[in-house]
Amino acid sequence: MGDRRVTLEHLRSFVAVAETGGFLEAGRLLHRTQSAVTQSVKRLEEYLRCRLLERGQGQNTALTGDGARLLPEAKDILLRLDQAVRLMQQPELKGHITLGIQPGENTEALQPVIASCMALNKGLRVQVLSEISSRLIEMLEHGLLDVVIVCRNKEEAVPEDTCRHLLRLESMVWAGSRVETFSAADEIPLVVSVETCSNREAAENALKTAGMRYYLSFVSPSWGGVCSAVAAGFGITVLGQSELGDRHVVLTEEHGLPSLPSMRTELRTKSQSPVIRQFCELIKGLPAFQGQA
Repeated sequence: MGDRRVTLEHLRSFVAVAETGGFLEAGRLLHRTQSAVTQSVKRLEEYLRCRLLERGQGQNTALTGDGARLLPEAKDILLRLDQAVRLMQQPELKGHITLGIQPGENTEALQPVIASCMALNKGLRVQVLSEISSRLIEMLEHGLLDVVIVCRNKEEAVPEDTCRHLLRLESMVWAGSRVETFSAADEIPLVVSVETCSNREAAENALKTAGMRYYLSFVSPSWGGVCSAVAAGFGITVLGQSELGDRHVVLTEEHGLPSLPSMRTELRTKSQSPVIRQFCELIKGLPAFQGQA
């Protein structure tokens, strides 16, 4: 059953202090007194036998090494609880939902909500399909998918019977494996996917508009292949901020590359089903999309 000495209130107090930077601010956030929050964090440190926060001058605090290790785990525990409560407060979901996502989309953010949804709704089946956005939109229009999460590099009209919600608006960036500068005389090595997607379209349009020459140095059938090829040094590509990996280096206009449009990540559905609409609300509430649009 685990160690019952560590409670959710202990974790909430710790996370609140870590995110607000002080016990007074955390108390206001949690609607508790400053002393109560202080005691919760103190008890947690005692149970874990380590210091989680460094108390500075005044009300300021900072995470210790142990605190930095615990913070993401504590936030994940609280997030999963909130998701479970939200799911249980809704009528039980039954039926089959087909969800389409773009290959570059962060499946780690979607997996917890889908897994929780299915665990608490035994009659629910969710099938996930990964495809480029243009094909997902086409499949949605033909009734082959119930919900899609697509990426577009410009605002576009949708059919009147399509409900859409902006999940995230982020900058598109040039990504390479190292810092390098290009000139108008250079023939730029471009890494792209086989099929035209928002990223490839944005890259080619930006270079053509700027009058810069390029050649396709690596063409991959998968988005993972594109990211790996860039990291390996085959050339550069265009990624959304959320698609950047640890091995990617961001290149800007200072390196001789043209500016890029923003990337719109949208949730779309044509269904009026209460089950599917409720499922869409769960996706909208994911932390990965909060405060992004």
